[in-house]
Formats: sequence, structure tokens, C-alpha cells
Amino acid sequence: MLGINATLADIEWDEDRTPQAEAAWERLGSHLGFTSTRPEKLYGKGPDNLWALAGDRHAVVEMKTGCTTDMIAKKDVDQLGGSVRWDQDNHPGITSIPGITSIPIMVHPSRIVNHQGTPVPGMRVITAAKLDELKTAVRSFAVALADGQGRWYDEQGVSVQLTQARLTAGKFLNAFTEVNLVES
Repeated sequence: MLGINATLADIEWDEDRTPQAEAAWERLGSHLGFTSTRPEKLYGKGPDNLWALAGDRHAVVEMKTGCTTDMIAKKDVDQLGGSVRWDQDNHPGITSIPGITSIPIMVHPSRIVNHQGTPVPGMRVITAAKLDELKTAVRSFAVALADGQGRWYDEQGVSVQLTQARLTAGKFLNAFTEVNLVES
């Protein structure tokens, strides 16, 4: 519980703590059972975070927790598009097999896109409200596993709790992201 709470505390809307938020997002992905990396930090390009949700889907994540505006800027939308292209260039199987996709996700306090920007096809946003919901779900998941002795080591128990908290690859996107972007 201490580790989960520390990780979630680092994912905050604070322009001075964006590196901490990006590192915490990577840890969160790992805690949820996804392969989680920080390509931009590792290679100097690519997304802030990349979660392999399953063999056929990547969550390409740009973290804008340091954002102080009430809308998504054109440069941020363009950056997300570039990160999706990076993922597709570096994981060519993602686009060569039907049904396999890079899912563009932005962590941003707003779902309003500046009129000069063009949202990336399939773009999703984790808004402030959705981030709060996600944190609540992660804490509930952790509490459920911590309450039972040895449940962290029970694969079936972990699976059940991930499903109930909507933290699986199949449920995460619908539960904690918004797709109905508004253009300003």
C-alpha cells in the first residue's frame, strides 16, 4: 500500500514534477501487469510512456501533468501523433496485422482541443476527473489484495481484483479515458 500510494502521489498536476509523474506512470503500468517503458527517456524520442496492454495493443501515452492551460495545445496533439508514428516505426507488427493498434492517450486536465490542432485518430484523454477515478480504482485494487494474507501471490486473486477494478487491458480504456474530445 505504501508503494502504491507513493506512486499515485507522484502522478499530480504540477508543472515542476513532470519527470516524477512520468516515472510514476511507468511504475503504475508495471504494477498493473503491463510491460511499461519510457521511450523518450531511454532513446531521446518516442512517447513519454508506452504500455503494452496486450500483444496486439500499445498505449502510447503523452503526459501533460505540467500543463497549466485549459485546453490541449496544437503542439501537444502533434507530439502525440509523432509518438504514435514512432511506435509504429519501431514496432512494425503493430500496424501490419489487422486489428493491432497503437492507442494514442494523453494525460491532460482537459478534453478540449485547441481549434488549430487536429486530434490523432482514436485519441483518448485521461482528464483530471478520470485520473481521480483511476487512482481510486488502483487504491481499491491494492487494498483488496493487501487485506487477504498472501493474495499478492495468488494469480487468480490478482486477476479477479484487476477485473473488478476495471484495470485490465480490455476495461482500462473505457473506464478511465474520454474519447469525446471538444474542439475550441
